[in-house]
Amino acid sequence: MRSLIGLAALALLPACMRGDMTLDFESPEVVVARSAIDLTLPMLDAFGMGADGVCGAGKATETAQGVTCRSVKRNDVAEVIAGRVDFGGFGGEMDLTGIVTTERIRSDRIRVSVDVAALVDAVRAVDPAGYGAFLHEASDGDVQGLILRVRGGEIVGTTGQLSEDGEEARIFIRASVFQAPDPDISGYFITLLKFPGDCLIDLFCD
Repeated sequence: MRSLIGLAALALLPACMRGDMTLDFESPEVVVARSAIDLTLPMLDAFGMGADGVCGAGKATETAQGVTCRSVKRNDVAEVIAGRVDFGGFGGEMDLTGIVTTERIRSDRIRVSVDVAALVDAVRAVDPAGYGAFLHEASDGDVQGLILRVRGGEIVGTTGQLSEDGEEARIFIRASVFQAPDPDISGYFITLLKFPGDCLIDLFCD
């Protein structure tokens, strides 16, 4: 996750921000990577950052609370399976090797696994100065953190939370987890996606 540091340092560590990262599989061959980061005014003030240019090549939207940065990028699933995801704009290309594993287990099935503890460890590694605790106080108790989402095809199983419409699996990691000296978190966020197959009778695809 070496090139994820640029996004993680802004999106995950400070408790006065909310990060949202989505892998949306349009088909077994194409996945759209989306990132949305809410940067609050206390955070911008704390680091002397202005609204102009804070989102880099991403799209910036100013709100009463601060700035929201959004990026969208289409990826070949083959690249994602190899461990590389390009979020474009603000997020940029990320090396998710060892953190996110995408597998094509059959022609019509894709499994996405996120090692939650590895993700937390990688994010914590970029906060040696301990800015997280300071920015937690600036959040006025608002619950912030990171939302991970997986969408696409038919979700036939997930260890995360399934949306009411059944089209999205997600987990939420509180910012306090990234700041804890010894976070008690483990396990995998696993989602199995099914796409229309090329078999004559769907019964034989299951």
